[in-house]
Amino acid sequence: MPLSPLPHRQPRWPCIFQHPRQFDRESENKSYLDYLKDLGHYFTGSDSESDGTAQSDCDEEGGDEEDADEENADEEDSGPEAELPSAVRRFVRGTGVENRVDPHLDAVVKFVEHSIHSSKHDVERELPLIAIVDDRRNDANARGPVHRPGKPHHGGLTKAQLTEVLNTPRPHPTHDLMLQDRYLPDLDATGIEVLASTAPSSQREALLTLFRHHVKLSPSIGVALAIRGFQTFVLHIHLPFFALRNHRELCRDMRQNSDGKPLRNSWALDCLPTSSRYSSSDTKWCLYEAQTSVTLIGIEDCIWTAYGIMDTYFDPRSGPEAAGHAFYRDARGYFLMVVEARAYQIGEEFDLLFNVIEETISRRTYLRHSNYHFLASRRDIRDFVNT
Repeated sequence: MPLSPLPHRQPRWPCIFQHPRQFDRESENKSYLDYLKDLGHYFTGSDSESDGTAQSDCDEEGGDEEDADEENADEEDSGPEAELPSAVRRFVRGTGVENRVDPHLDAVVKFVEHSIHSSKHDVERELPLIAIVDDRRNDANARGPVHRPGKPHHGGLTKAQLTEVLNTPRPHPTHDLMLQDRYLPDLDATGIEVLASTAPSSQREALLTLFRHHVKLSPSIGVALAIRGFQTFVLHIHLPFFALRNHRELCRDMRQNSDGKPLRNSWALDCLPTSSRYSSSDTKWCLYEAQTSVTLIGIEDCIWTAYGIMDTYFDPRSGPEAAGHAFYRDARGYFLMVVEARAYQIGEEFDLLFNVIEETISRRTYLRHSNYHFLASRRDIRDFVNT
C-alpha cells in the first residue's frame, strides 16, 4: 500500500517584520557603549570585569592598603575613563551578567588590542581607506523607487570618517524605507573597533557572531530571530575559501593575531609550473586563505543594515569598493542577491584552482609517457645497432 505524502508546510516569515511597527527609534541612534555608560558600567581595568570577589578581598586587607590605593588612584587617574578598557572589550563583555567565556570572542579582543597597541609605535603614514557605506532612504509621504538614493553614496572612508557616518542619527521618524550597506574589505582591528563603538544594542549579538567567525575563519549560515526584548531578525553567511593568484612575490596579510602570526595564511606553490595558459614565466603561483561574510540585521523588511566583509589583501587592485548591487526593498531578497554574487565569485576561485591543478597533472602525465616512449625507442635502436 503506497504511503500518502506528508502535508507540505510552508514556513512563514513573521508578520511583525512585514508591516511598519512602532519602536523606539532613538534607541537605534544610541550605541551599546553609551547604553553601558548610562547604566554606570565604567570598567576600570581587567580586575573590575570580575564578579566582585577581588573587591571584597581588598576590603579585608586593612585600611593602610586602602589608603595607599586611593593615593595611587589620585595620582594615576584623571577621570572615570582614564583606565577604561578598549571599546571592543567593553562591547564583548557587556553588562557582565551573561557569565559566559567564549574563547573565540576572547581571541577577537586580543586581536584588536594587540593590533591597536602595535599601531601606536608605527610611523605616521597616510590614513587607509577601510570601508564604504551606501545609505538609502525614502520618505513615507513621498514613496519613490528603491534605487533613488536618499543620501549620497559614501566613497572610501577612513576610520574617522566611518565613525562620523555611523554616528549619524538614523532612522528618521519620517522614513519608512532605510537600507544601509556597510562594506569593509579586509576587516581589521580598526574596523572592528569602529563597529563596536557605534553599533546599537539591537545589533550587538549579530556583530559578536560576525567578529567570531571572521577571526576564527569558520563557515556558517543561518537565520536568527530575536524572541526576547526588541524583536529583530538576522541573516548571515560566512564562507571561507582559497584564492589562487599568479604573483611575482607572495603577498602576506598585514593583520596579525596576538601571537604575531598573520590573521590569514598564504603559501608559495613552487610545485606548480608557472609557464601555462594561466600564468607567465616570471611569476609564481600563490595560495591565499580568505573568507567572505554577509550579515543583515533587520527591524522590518524595509528597515535593515547589511555588513559585507571580503578578504582582498592578496589583490591590491580590489581595495574598498562598493558591492555593486542594486538595492532591493525586501531584506531577504537583497541578502539572497548578495549571497548569490559572492557564491559565484568563490566558485570562480575554486574553478581556477582546480583547472591549474588539473593542467599540471595532465602535463606531468604527458611528459612521463613521452619520456617512457623516447627511452623505449632509444633502447630499440641501440639493440638493433648491437645486433
